[in-house]
Amino acid sequence: MQYVNRKSLIAALALTLAACGGSDVQTEPAPELTISPIEAGEVCEAGGFAVLIDGEESAVVCNGVAGAQGEAGEQGEAGEQGEAGEQGADGDSPVVVINPIEPGEVCEAGGSEVVVEDAEGNVLDSAVVCNGVDGADGASSVLVINPIEPGDVCEAGGSEVVVEDGNGNPLEGTVICNGVAGADGMDGEALTPEISVAPAVNCATGGVSVTIGDAAPFEVCNGEAGPEGPAGPDGASPTVEVAPIAPGAQCEAGGYLLTITDAAGAVETATVCNGVDGEGGGTTNPDPDPVVTISECMIVTDTVATPEGTAADADGLVSVEVDGVGTDVPATFVAELGYGDASTDPSTWTFAEGISDATGELLGEFGATIAAGDYGFVWRVALEAGDAWTYCGVNGVIGTFTPADAGTLTVTGQTGGETQAIAGWDFVGSSLSASEGTGSAAFYEEGAEATCSFFGSGAEWACDNFPVGTDFFDTDGVTPLVDTYFRYQADFSGFSDISVSGTFKVSNSGPTHLQIAAEYADGSLEFMAAPFEITVRNSNFDATFVLPPAAGQAGPVAYRFYPYNPSTSGGNMRMINLTFSGTAL
Repeated sequence: MQYVNRKSLIAALALTLAACGGSDVQTEPAPELTISPIEAGEVCEAGGFAVLIDGEESAVVCNGVAGAQGEAGEQGEAGEQGEAGEQGADGDSPVVVINPIEPGEVCEAGGSEVVVEDAEGNVLDSAVVCNGVDGADGASSVLVINPIEPGDVCEAGGSEVVVEDGNGNPLEGTVICNGVAGADGMDGEALTPEISVAPAVNCATGGVSVTIGDAAPFEVCNGEAGPEGPAGPDGASPTVEVAPIAPGAQCEAGGYLLTITDAAGAVETATVCNGVDGEGGGTTNPDPDPVVTISECMIVTDTVATPEGTAADADGLVSVEVDGVGTDVPATFVAELGYGDASTDPSTWTFAEGISDATGELLGEFGATIAAGDYGFVWRVALEAGDAWTYCGVNGVIGTFTPADAGTLTVTGQTGGETQAIAGWDFVGSSLSASEGTGSAAFYEEGAEATCSFFGSGAEWACDNFPVGTDFFDTDGVTPLVDTYFRYQADFSGFSDISVSGTFKVSNSGPTHLQIAAEYADGSLEFMAAPFEITVRNSNFDATFVLPPAAGQAGPVAYRFYPYNPSTSGGNMRMINLTFSGTAL
């Protein structure tokens, strides 16, 4: 018979027995050892047995299998076959013997000796398992509360909470002082302090850490071992209950009552009063004022151009919230429109008072005295005069404004004659004749003149079916991909420094960009350097554009307005009024 993992068996026995306790602390009886036979099969080919400790399998011992068959003898003349090999002998099972040990020097409380022998009675291994001796008595801790008179330790008096062992020796303590008189202010609410309990860190026998309000935590430890004797109960932590005290004779400003019960059932109480109001102080306002904030502020018309000596408008938008909810702009609201060198701090620019209404729409005007040049412009707003200004950028970001967020103001210079109106249109009724000067207007779709639908009552000229796409020019950067436009013809050739101002309206799905080109008699086109980006949806907006050609040069025969990139072909753009101005040559 063969042994499978004999050393593991003995080690397992020793570890299992040791795990039940050493000679100093073992209180459990010796483990139960059982030997169970195993039938021949997958676990043991020739059968065997399993050793179980307290019903759990610890090791398996398999019988030896039959020896291999001997090789056939060499064939002689008669060709005789060799004999079969003999079967191997069965393995021997070990014998486990448990001998009791009386109480004495080997085991103070008695125990057992476990011996493992082979079939011939030879000892293979042994182990001594001693019963545990009685543990020492535990001791309960006692919680004592001592009053503290007003003085250096506690200005308004208080209590000292002390944890003592069963012999009256202090183990841990903390001081809770009554609140002193505070400074004058609004009445506050009496608050119950928060009590939290966590496992103790510095207790050798375990315990809890108690935190009362903002006071430093203190630990209450379980009782330590007492004199030897019968096993006693574990030490127990006291319980702490907190009840609020209404303002009155006991506590002028209210407070709380601590009720502390120790393991023996003894009850102690302590009163902690809130400080009373004194001169110059203050408390939390139980009914705070609503918080009013500017939640959004932006420039709506981000590009403005005007001839020197001519005023121009710019508009903006602001939103106000009360405690996070949108509301009307307050009557105290102030707004200013300013301009200056775009490379400098906008707080140093020139500002003039603007107009704001309850809906948050802002309207301001640049004066007619601004010298020719290129400027940045910006709206700045405040909830009331004297508050810090909030500067409004073209991207709607507030609080991080830089000069790069400013709008663009271009004032063109005079070349000789006075600036005057060349032609104007206000689209009332179905007539497209100029309301000022001499001129005509038409709508072209894919290069051919087409009828443009009239919106509503006919007071606005509204057209749709604009090209969808963000690219205006072909890859050469010169040839337009768009051939749908409004065309305005007038006697522009007698003027230079031409600009146009107008009021427009775009539907929610309407064009996002507007490009303008000067059309000359030879059919050539000269476009603005960059398209105008339309950011206002479904609301009237004003815009002024400085038009080609360059200052001092004669104007063209007509101007084309190319709206493009709507979200749908049905998105429309409406011309409400237009006025072209220039300097007579």
